[in-house]
Amino acid sequence: YWGHVQAKFNINDRIEVNPDDGSFYAELMVRSTTFGYVVTAVINFVEFDGPVSKLEVPEEYLIGFDGPYEKWQVKRFDQVLISQLETKNLAETWLKNHLRDLRVD
Repeated sequence: YWGHVQAKFNINDRIEVNPDDGSFYAELMVRSTTFGYVVTAVINFVEFDGPVSKLEVPEEYLIGFDGPYEKWQVKRFDQVLISQLETKNLAETWLKNHLRDLRVD
């Protein structure tokens, strides 16, 4: 991965790492860069008790990544409900809100 983006980094740049499951947070500092790779050092790392609770996705829904243009999207029975979401977490949040709005009390 770093080989594709190495030219964008400078020494002392900071990189935040936030996995989709929310299980940890890390901050890295770029120490050096050369063709094809980046050397980083961990300056902060916090591991949380566990991943953020998983969304129970009903069988007819699918959350998936569909490339650099469509990005993360939510489908129901192969019909795209929303696309171009930057992260899986945003897609899960959208679906959770969508399902909540569909509920009849």
